[in-house]
Amino acid sequence: MSGYQFAHMELWSAKPSNGNGPEPHAKKKNGERKWSAQEILDEAERIASASAHVIPGRPGPQILPRAASSFGDMRQMQQDASQVEESYIGGARGKKRAPRTRKLRVDAASLYASVFSLPVKTEAALADPDLRQSSLDVLEQALDWECDRIGKVGGRVLAGVVHWDEEHLHLHVFAIDPVRGRVDHLHPGRAAKAAVNMSAGPKSKARGKKANAAYCDAMRAWQDELHGEVFATSGLLRYGPGRHRWTRKEYGRAKALAADIASRETRLSDLEAWEGAQERRQDEQDARESDLDNRQTNMEEREAAAEEKVARAAAAQADALALRNALEVSIGAQSGPLIGVQN
Repeated sequence: MSGYQFAHMELWSAKPSNGNGPEPHAKKKNGERKWSAQEILDEAERIASASAHVIPGRPGPQILPRAASSFGDMRQMQQDASQVEESYIGGARGKKRAPRTRKLRVDAASLYASVFSLPVKTEAALADPDLRQSSLDVLEQALDWECDRIGKVGGRVLAGVVHWDEEHLHLHVFAIDPVRGRVDHLHPGRAAKAAVNMSAGPKSKARGKKANAAYCDAMRAWQDELHGEVFATSGLLRYGPGRHRWTRKEYGRAKALAADIASRETRLSDLEAWEGAQERRQDEQDARESDLDNRQTNMEEREAAAEEKVARAAAAQADALALRNALEVSIGAQSGPLIGVQN
């Protein structure tokens, strides 16, 4: 596998913000209509109205279950999260403000979605079982990495969905926060930006620049960590040729170098695993030998104890025999003269 990594994330709400919804006039800035969280799940499930872009005749979506094992479960869990009540401080003007609760806003982000795409043509993966399995292994690693990261900040990954019906093989990861409802904190960029806005003083142009810089830094860190933990071991580059202004030849050399490094690291990992297995086998062998030694020692101790008992029994028997002989001699000595007198 050669090329560079691609990963992206976005948050979705029960109803798109700024008045956007299923109406034809609800558009993004680029002219496209914004989608709701349920429509995003429609696209993942390949509902006809949301999947006009797919290649016909290809296998359907493959679910890699985590908290949910079906699209029905994912839909229901997302809807439940969007109905969570959140606390806030409120009250009428001029009156004492107090803690209150309210249902989550319909335009609050309640579904986290990330996508990881491989530089592998889906058609090639479907035709080559080895390539298919190795690609799935990489996507599983990405899913596990996201599960670990999201779990640490209080989120819950619903499932991963692999799509085999587009040009390149890719994985979607969906997550929610069943306690808070909102999922802004699952997005490292948004979380970093919110932290600056909360702690950097009054609203100003300088604070806005600082918040935007924090957003970009957090997203770069997310991409860097993803590459180091997942994609580097698969031979993928962190950046594509455009970032470094590589020629085709330079890009080819970079991909070959990354693949060679990944291959060497894989062999090193295999060697370390083999050495670890050897050490475990040696430990098991030592444990068995130690157990045999302990058994041998116990056997010898039991044999020594048995011999000691036999020796004590023989000594006691000899003492008893000597005492009996002594008694017989004593009785014989006493009875001899009496017999002589009678005669």
